[in-house]
Amino acid sequence: MKKCSDKVVPSLALLSVMTVFGLTFIAIKVALLDLGPYTLAFVRFTIATVALLLVEKFQPSGVGLKALPLARLGLMGLLGVTLFFSLQNLGLTYTTASSASLILSSIPAITAIISYLVLGEPVSRARAASIAVSILGVALIILGGSGGSLLLGGSMMGDLLIFVCAFFWACYTVISRNLTSRLPYLTVTLVSTAFGTLFLLPLSAYEYTVSGPTHLSPPTIVALLFLGVVASALAFLLYNFAVSRVEAGEATTYVNLSPLVTVCAANLILHESLSLLQVVGGIIVLSSLYLASRWD
Repeated sequence: MKKCSDKVVPSLALLSVMTVFGLTFIAIKVALLDLGPYTLAFVRFTIATVALLLVEKFQPSGVGLKALPLARLGLMGLLGVTLFFSLQNLGLTYTTASSASLILSSIPAITAIISYLVLGEPVSRARAASIAVSILGVALIILGGSGGSLLLGGSMMGDLLIFVCAFFWACYTVISRNLTSRLPYLTVTLVSTAFGTLFLLPLSAYEYTVSGPTHLSPPTIVALLFLGVVASALAFLLYNFAVSRVEAGEATTYVNLSPLVTVCAANLILHESLSLLQVVGGIIVLSSLYLASRWD
């Protein structure tokens, strides 16, 4: 019974995280109407850092800074916060929320490769085949968003930026898995998020000097609170808790729920639509992930 419970709790945490992550694309599109991509990322994770500090105050980990691998936590912050979310926001200024979420479904495939190379986690033949099929699906999504053109412009630029983000998140997941197996996940989340926010400061400051101050509408304020508290502080805590109890490759299998949430919400709220090629690519990516999880 205990073994079953040990699997159920992380699974529920991952399901919750991926549902929230699916809705973040909608909130980002709303916030980008008033804020630049780097400023949005900085404000979002400033809110997240404050929220995590409050959690730490009421539930201290008791781990001192001297006992922490600050260089690796800084790398986590750079990859999983600074680079991932600044480029994701930038990519979403060019492409749709639905397309971005479908492309990020390639994260499990990329994570499986990195986990094999870094952590020695096994990759079965079925999973190896799913990786190849998943990348094919992503290629169709990108081509479908650009109208089948190979020219680097419009939505294709945004789609490629999102694909680069997938690599950064996969790296973040592998490093997180390695650290949360021996450190409190709250400490890992707080310190890495604080580092990532600090690294975002110069990018946000530069954007401010170029664009100047902006007016925040009520929908943007609501989106920022959702992104900062729910989608960053709470979701990152749950994610790092989950990956401390399951393999990195298994954790990212749940990523295939996120695009389903995004596509439905984007259609209802943003009135987005997908091209036939993107639909086919999305089905290929999600199907490859499902089959790999069943065959492994």
